[in-house]
Amino acid sequence: MKRSELKPNTGVALLFGVGTLGQHYGTHTDILQSPDNDAKDFEIIAKLNGLEAKTFLLANATRQNFQTSIAKAARSMSAGDFFLLVFSGFGGCVPNFPGKSPDRHTNTWCLYDSQVLTTEIKFALSSFQADVNILVISDCSSSRENNQKRPNKRP
Repeated sequence: MKRSELKPNTGVALLFGVGTLGQHYGTHTDILQSPDNDAKDFEIIAKLNGLEAKTFLLANATRQNFQTSIAKAARSMSAGDFFLLVFSGFGGCVPNFPGKSPDRHTNTWCLYDSQVLTTEIKFALSSFQADVNILVISDCSSSRENNQKRPNKRP
């Protein structure tokens, strides 16, 4: 098949860069230097590959924007389309129900205003039609020590 006969890349990229956390996290004052740049770099890559890119930085990287943007992308995409989800920022963990995992914790992405559980991310991705190609890139700065200093609460 000739290059000109290939279907052009169609799809959506949602890019989240969170180097500073909101007041929801209390006294946590760490600042990461690269999340904004990571998101901006992936935006360039996505656009060069024909994807519609939407970037959420700092205070715009909220739970509401995360949920509504993924839902909108899922509704607009069909088989053969490509969905890219990038998160760069803080990772966390919260206690979960006994028996769910051996360490009794669930990992999270720390959005600006609240944490999103990995199970919530998987659930959101399950709303895409079959045969939509999905790539998730997660670059989280976290460790069990740091997570224990961070508030373990969700709204």
